[in-house]
Amino acid sequence: MSNTCKLLAALALFLVLTGPAYAYIDPSSGSMVLQGIIAGIAAIAVTAKLWWHRLLVLLGIRKRTLKPGAKPEAGKDDKGS
Repeated sequence: MSNTCKLLAALALFLVLTGPAYAYIDPSSGSMVLQGIIAGIAAIAVTAKLWWHRLLVLLGIRKRTLKPGAKPEAGKDDKGS
């Protein structure tokens, strides 16, 4: 028997033998879960925003920009001198 067949048989057996669950999730638990999901999405969005320019520079789509007031490194300016 292949691993896939064993897995499907175990899943079918598990679904047949499960009993009713007498559980209750109060509204505050649901809102905490929702808040966690929203926080995770916000964290992913902020991380993507912070790394987006670096990714574009790495792929060669954008040129590297200098911070205001920063001096270019010796030998790396655009004039070729």
